[in-house]
Amino acid sequence: MGDLNTHVEFDFYGADGNESVSNSHGFRLRHAYGTLGNLLAGQTWTNFMNPASLPDTVDFGGPVGQIFDRQAQVRWTQPFGGPGSATSGQWSVGLENPETVVADSRRRELSRRRRPSARRHRPGAVQYVDRQDLRPRPVRQIRVDSASAPAVVDQKLGGAVSVAGVIPAVGKDDFRFTASAGNAIGRYSNGFFPDGVVGSDGQIRLPKQWGWFAAYRHYWFDQLRSNLVLSTAGENNPAGAPASTNKSTRSAHVNLIWSPVANSDLGLEYIHADRETEDGLKGHLSRLQASAKVRVLERPAH
Repeated sequence: MGDLNTHVEFDFYGADGNESVSNSHGFRLRHAYGTLGNLLAGQTWTNFMNPASLPDTVDFGGPVGQIFDRQAQVRWTQPFGGPGSATSGQWSVGLENPETVVADSRRRELSRRRRPSARRHRPGAVQYVDRQDLRPRPVRQIRVDSASAPAVVDQKLGGAVSVAGVIPAVGKDDFRFTASAGNAIGRYSNGFFPDGVVGSDGQIRLPKQWGWFAAYRHYWFDQLRSNLVLSTAGENNPAGAPASTNKSTRSAHVNLIWSPVANSDLGLEYIHADRETEDGLKGHLSRLQASAKVRVLERPAH
């Protein structure tokens, strides 16, 4: 049936600690999955994203327009073609965690009752990979169930498409990108947008959403590199969306990363970002960030 492998990965990006004493942070699960031949089961990157195309940023969160999610799933990956074949690549299909996050215009009313549970049924994501180009297409059933507020019960079927890749440039330089659009991106956009909006009539409406980033990585020499990353994400909210619902965001990253010895990075990055909510409120961020990183083990290719 093929090789049997397991992968477990943690970090300390969990609950914040108290800086006045020890600045402790919670231990957080990132990946925990097993593979048997072409079958994968467990928690890892969603099938709707291409981790290889993520930009080289100092900031842990990355650009606003990226697709980013890790969740429980069952996935089948099927290679096709062969070495040197013009049509070599792989396709994969998966069933993933059916969590739904909705913005409810009647939240004030519902807060006096038991809050409705939100579940996404009919999970799935299909992707086709041809060398460095990725075109995944998820299909999602956005659904809200509530025993205490029957008028909220509703469901909608939505979908999205994303194209991502890494294009070699001069020398060791490369260009990385992702562009996504649809009406079911929701929480896959770093959790910035809701999956759906519940109107005053109790019906779900799926907002149109999109996001993209473009990143160029330039090597000044083998140990010194820079990245310029531009990104945008937006949403057309339906009538009745709560005033605090995010509407658009933009970010720009520029950095300088030095690797004095193998598997180590010293980085300095400037970030500028903007955000606008449905009621027209706007916010701006400017940040200078430094980091030091040592990679004990290289990340697996997949």
